[in-house]
Amino acid sequence: MIDVASPGPAIRTSLAILVVLTLIGVSAWIVLPFIGPIVWGGIIAISVYPAHLRLSASVGGRRKLSAVIIGLIVTVLLFGPLVLLFLTLGENAQHLADALANLKDVTIPPRPEWLGGIPLMGARLSKLWDQAQADLAGSIEPIRPQLRAAILWLASRIAASSITVLEAALAIVTASVFLITGPNLKLFFVRLLTKLGAADSASHVGLIERTVHAVSQGILGTAFIQAVVLGLGFALAGAPFPLLLAFLALILCSIQIGALLIGLPLAAWMWSQGDTGTAIFVLAWTTFVNVMDNFIKPILIGRDFPVPIWVGFIGVIGGLLAMGLIGLFIGPIALAVSYRLLINWIRE
Repeated sequence: MIDVASPGPAIRTSLAILVVLTLIGVSAWIVLPFIGPIVWGGIIAISVYPAHLRLSASVGGRRKLSAVIIGLIVTVLLFGPLVLLFLTLGENAQHLADALANLKDVTIPPRPEWLGGIPLMGARLSKLWDQAQADLAGSIEPIRPQLRAAILWLASRIAASSITVLEAALAIVTASVFLITGPNLKLFFVRLLTKLGAADSASHVGLIERTVHAVSQGILGTAFIQAVVLGLGFALAGAPFPLLLAFLALILCSIQIGALLIGLPLAAWMWSQGDTGTAIFVLAWTTFVNVMDNFIKPILIGRDFPVPIWVGFIGVIGGLLAMGLIGLFIGPIALAVSYRLLINWIRE
């Protein structure tokens, strides 16, 4: 009689692996809709954790109370601009689009003398200004459909790129939970990385924490500079309530919506009042402030970045281009950890 080895253990092992993989797949499928809020909750929690520790100490060590207070503050700062966005975006976009359909009612003031003296472009700009003054509707007519579509596209892109109300609420709740369970959560990730074979898991967790701090401080610092520059420009242009507009710009730039949400309606209003030159200045100044973000943010982030500045620069820009807003954090975190692992491997 032929002795055939029993396939029992192999089958049981295969079934066990299949069950584990199935559980992992189902769990990932269930958690997938919450990945965004969980990641944003972690980013918010790490960013405000030093403030949470100070506030907790000032209220007698009550971590839950401190987490609730910080959650309420973040809610006001986050939901205020979101409410403003959803209330005004469609209305302002439609007004701008309607203005393109009624250009015959708009008057262009006489061309300023200094316009022709601009190097390289003066003659061209003067000719365009004279054509627009003589027949604005006729000058715009060939590109009116593209302009209308561009305005509506910009509005839809701003709305689509912002965090939804539900995601923001879940992120804030998640951040509050993370703040309460901060030390235990950090210990969990240290032990998890150790189980996965990381040689210095505590160092890697600290690296991620310092990277998020550097990115969040860079974002807030950039938003502050943008708000100051925008407010000065609006004050020089004679815009109403420049301090209030600068404060709104600070909030909107902090959550990466940008200052165009403020500058476009303001320029359209000035244009409708017949102040075309100031409207052009406001639009150009707002565009300049928006572009500043791409240059100042990597510099500020790299200043406190735990690895060389060029790693942070590539991580911020590449992450933003590849993944959008969340890439501002994931990009530099991924490159920072990869750089540290590479350096440690080379030195071994």
